[in-house]
Amino acid sequence: MTAEVYDLEWDEVGEEHVAKHGLTVREVNQIIANPHVVVRNRKGRRADYLMIGSTHGGEIVTAALEKTRGAGTWRVATAYPATDAQQQVFKREVR
Repeated sequence: MTAEVYDLEWDEVGEEHVAKHGLTVREVNQIIANPHVVVRNRKGRRADYLMIGSTHGGEIVTAALEKTRGAGTWRVATAYPATDAQQQVFKREVR
């Protein structure tokens, strides 16, 4: 099963985590408008899925997503510059 992501929801904790990784809410929100891939996160992680995509500036970013009650709406637990392995997944699946 793949997750459909149409909108991102934020709380203070998610915004703080993103900022610690040198990203802004605005940059992470840009992933939806650009090519991206959604993959299942590793077992035991807080977030169910990872969305790997690019910002308008071309940076590849990974957002850890938690399910909400709204279909297609996901809460951002954190986001960070994609790891090398995540960048490879993105390039293989999207480009």
